[in-house]
Amino acid sequence: MTQFYDEHRPSEDDRSEWNTPAVLRSHARTRPDDIYLDMPWTGEQYSYAETLTRAEQVGRGLIDAGAAPGDRVLLMMPNCSAHIFGWLGSAMAGLVEVPINTAYRGSFLSHQVATTAPTIAVVDASFVDRFIALPDAVRSIRRFYVTGDVHAVARALAQLEQAGFAANPWTDLVAGRASADVELPPVAGRDLGSIFFTSGTTGRPKGVMAEHR
Repeated sequence: MTQFYDEHRPSEDDRSEWNTPAVLRSHARTRPDDIYLDMPWTGEQYSYAETLTRAEQVGRGLIDAGAAPGDRVLLMMPNCSAHIFGWLGSAMAGLVEVPINTAYRGSFLSHQVATTAPTIAVVDASFVDRFIALPDAVRSIRRFYVTGDVHAVARALAQLEQAGFAANPWTDLVAGRASADVELPPVAGRDLGSIFFTSGTTGRPKGVMAEHR
């Protein structure tokens, strides 16, 4: 017997609006003061309106840094607000987020970076040495943004620059330093939004492509 689940009610009736930026903008418009992100362990809390503002700032910053729609943005961080805003900012800019398991290093990390060829990487300061150790795999990365404790970030930036990489603190992105004239591109639901890797228990991890819808 065939059964159907009919309890789901999409928040957006128009399927052309089924994409990450459109849905976030809709919620920011209709419920701006409701809380979207609550992180009690850091004391951070963001409403839908605040989330949209910060996501658009990050998106403009990524474009200003040279990323073009369809480019990959590697994210490798522990649970933190920067991870969420890295994802949403990438979506706003029409980019493709590539979240990487924080346990990966060496050949596992090399395989995933080389496979996706990211243009920009947003990584926690504690993981920077893993990328410096893989110069051939990370040659596609034109700029690193580093998150974490201010002192750890300063050390990591010095390491990256000494290794020949362009690098900035994550705060440069969220500070909204990119010009307001930087235009965010239209994003369609069918556009590639993320590449998630499988666990690799039966071989090398495979990249699973997910659309913005």
